[in-house]
Amino acid sequence: MATQEPRDCFISHASEDKDAVARPLAEALTSAGYSVWFDEYELVLGDSLRGKIDEGLAASRFGVVVLSPQFFEKGWPQSELNALAAKEMVGGERLILPVWHGVDEEFLASKSPLLADRIGVPSDPLDKAAEQIIRAIERRKGQGATAAAIVAAQEPSIGPTSPEPLQLVESQQRVKLRLTDKEREAEQFAENRQVISGWLAIVAGPVRLQTDLIDPIEVEPDTLREVTVEDRWYHSEQLNRFGLRVDHTGFFRRMPDDETVAPEAWLKIWEDGLMEYGQRVSHQAHHGLGEVQMVIPTTSIAELIHDYALLFLNLLLTVGYEGEAVVIANFADLQDHRLGVSERLWLPDPTVRADHLQGRPLQGPIDELADRVGIWTKRTMDRLFLTAGVRTGYPDIDATGARVNERS
Repeated sequence: MATQEPRDCFISHASEDKDAVARPLAEALTSAGYSVWFDEYELVLGDSLRGKIDEGLAASRFGVVVLSPQFFEKGWPQSELNALAAKEMVGGERLILPVWHGVDEEFLASKSPLLADRIGVPSDPLDKAAEQIIRAIERRKGQGATAAAIVAAQEPSIGPTSPEPLQLVESQQRVKLRLTDKEREAEQFAENRQVISGWLAIVAGPVRLQTDLIDPIEVEPDTLREVTVEDRWYHSEQLNRFGLRVDHTGFFRRMPDDETVAPEAWLKIWEDGLMEYGQRVSHQAHHGLGEVQMVIPTTSIAELIHDYALLFLNLLLTVGYEGEAVVIANFADLQDHRLGVSERLWLPDPTVRADHLQGRPLQGPIDELADRVGIWTKRTMDRLFLTAGVRTGYPDIDATGARVNERS
């Protein structure tokens, strides 16, 4: 029996999903320059089905598994999945790339708890599913000129002097810097709001992102949840409250999980070191004769920025990163929000007049940044107050949050 040529991926699927998902994925990956084991490409009359599939599984670097209700009703697809899982265990490397087709986490938990713990790529839209599979393969594979060119064309070009995380924030790529139009509509419908909640995104990472820096194969979710921040300002357990999920590119959590509603919080830790925490920054408050305002609790927001900046820096230190790092705070959907402060005698109308605010980055050697986070947080909040036409006059603060150079 001739040995099959190595393949980039094996597509496992139920026959009912061939037309809608499996064949279009195979065509997209093949067009992108990848070698794909797909039954229509491989099997000819008279072939041994079992033998050919075994050869394909052994020769393939990854397994793209189209998970659907039909998948779990068929014997062959589940046998292929079991073979891929065994291959993962022997090799100690994550090989299964799930594609969710007509299923959700709850359904998968009832069929396969192991798969439910991995966030899959939705099959709709298919071009996005193919794009994420390409990213996963390329990052693990580390070769393939055609595929590398495709991925490079899909992402912004990184200049020689710009930190990658900062460039991604500026170009609004890969990170969630505001609610989507669909999420805004869901929030307005559910809560009958005239003004959409503001959104805060805290983004951090190495100045140059590194493949597999926070590899979900090597780093367990519990390891990340155990990372703490000393002298934190905000009284929360931070990552302890997130049931981190593993997906193709790292760790992820959306709260709530229900994608039909707008998220309250969002956490993403990419395997290349890019990290983001996002959260709504405002709530409804009543003023005067029934007037409703969206209010930003500035003290709590400052505490969140401070603590998640420190947390992300500690995560990088935990995985052994020693170079330069960068942290950025980004505000969106702020128009017509009011700044909440304890005393407003000197703030007659602290209403934000800008929709978007990107803070100045905190950048430098990672072992020096922790001592600068407090002052950077204060200056980030100064910029937020300036969007309402207010100069705070607040004194600077040190790394512990204590005020220095107190003014009378």
